[in-house]
Amino acid sequence: MPGVRAGICHLPAVANPLRDKTEILITPEGGRLRAYVASLPAFHELLAFLVWKDLKVQVAQTTLGFGWLVLRPMLNVLVMSLVFGKLARLPSDGHPYLLFLLSAWLPWSYFSGVSSKATSSLLGNSSLVTKVYFPRLLLPTSLVLGGLLEFLIVFLVFVALSLAMTGGLPLAGLLWLPLPLALLLLTTAGASYWLAALAAQFRDVRNAASYLLQLLMFLAPVIWPLSLLPQRFGASAESHWFTTLYGLYPMVGVVEGFRRALLGGGEIPWQLLGLGFISATVLFITGLVHFQRSEKRLADEL
Repeated sequence: MPGVRAGICHLPAVANPLRDKTEILITPEGGRLRAYVASLPAFHELLAFLVWKDLKVQVAQTTLGFGWLVLRPMLNVLVMSLVFGKLARLPSDGHPYLLFLLSAWLPWSYFSGVSSKATSSLLGNSSLVTKVYFPRLLLPTSLVLGGLLEFLIVFLVFVALSLAMTGGLPLAGLLWLPLPLALLLLTTAGASYWLAALAAQFRDVRNAASYLLQLLMFLAPVIWPLSLLPQRFGASAESHWFTTLYGLYPMVGVVEGFRRALLGGGEIPWQLLGLGFISATVLFITGLVHFQRSEKRLADEL
């Protein structure tokens, strides 16, 4: 026909979702640990929400509410004080056994409680981890920060009991109490990062952690005094190699530091605190590196 010219119409190509598969991997700049840690402050609001959520879950649909934060540790301390103080008659370095035990249970309950919850921090939030991007490190970190509320409550209970039973607190000891407190936070954070990452990969870690924490409690001088070691093992317990080996267990420095700061008497355990900071720093850095490296596989493992 005149005026009509045949031609070919070129239509834009349509992407075939079955043929064209695009994988997007969201990582910090360069994947470096420094960049990963530097990105965490941008999620401070999410971190605050996770801390509040964890505290709210603990007291949700309960009659006593936040009263359980006092009742749980105090029941444990009272029972252990009866068994080990009255029945077993363990020595307490001249202090009332209830205060002696509570001064060590204060940091230990924080460490064991946070570490135990860390094994479920990723598994319990699997729906969030697999759908929304955020630094997964915030989940165990929120437990480390949220546990400080229960720690503070137990500390106030200790202060009240100490005032009632002894009439006061050693003010000089309270001045250097931040040292064992910093060691406690460093140790707890490192252990939580390791346990959270391992529990996501190996489900047996959740069950094994509870038995491991019980064993670690008896290895630390929580229910018994550190001065008991030379009495039971002789001069070898005071040798350099024994003190160094035992001091590398960071909770030894934490427990002994809290006990001497809160009860008074004795010098500051510089050697135990120093060795504890060395091992706790290694635990924290390796836990942070391991968690960051395993984070890209979390969505598949959960």
